[in-house]
Amino acid sequence: MFPSHWAGTWGSVGWAVNWNVDVAEWRSHEDTENRKTLWDVGFTPSLRVRGDTTPIGRPFADLGLGIHVLEDDHIGTKQLGLSWLFGEFGGVGLQFGAHDEFGVSVRVMHESNGSIREPNNGLTAYMLRLEYAFE
Repeated sequence: MFPSHWAGTWGSVGWAVNWNVDVAEWRSHEDTENRKTLWDVGFTPSLRVRGDTTPIGRPFADLGLGIHVLEDDHIGTKQLGLSWLFGEFGGVGLQFGAHDEFGVSVRVMHESNGSIREPNNGLTAYMLRLEYAFE
C-alpha cells in the first residue's frame, strides 16, 4: 500500500486515499484437468477511514475499486469471460507502529468482468492481511 497526498479529517475521524498494488495466485481445489492456478496483478485506489488512536492501535475501514489483469480467463471450472477484471474490496482492521505504518485487517474481495462479456463467473476471496505502508 502506498499513501497519497489526498488525506484529511472530519472531526476526530481521519481519511486517506491509498494506492494498492497486489500480486496474487488464485488456486482451484476442484478435481479437474483444467488450469488449477492463476496469477493476478491488481491496481486499486482505496479510501481508508480511521478512528482515534487507542492503546492497541488505530481502527480503520477500507473500500476499494480497481483493475486486475490475469494470466488467463479461466481457472478450474470457472470461466471468467475476460483476462482483465474489475476488483472491489471492503475490510476493517487496526493500524499500529510509531507512524501507523503496520496494519492487520480482514477483507472481502470480489473480481469479475462487470457483465461486459459472458460468462461472468467472478472470483471471491476472504483474507487476513498484514500490511506495511511505505512513507
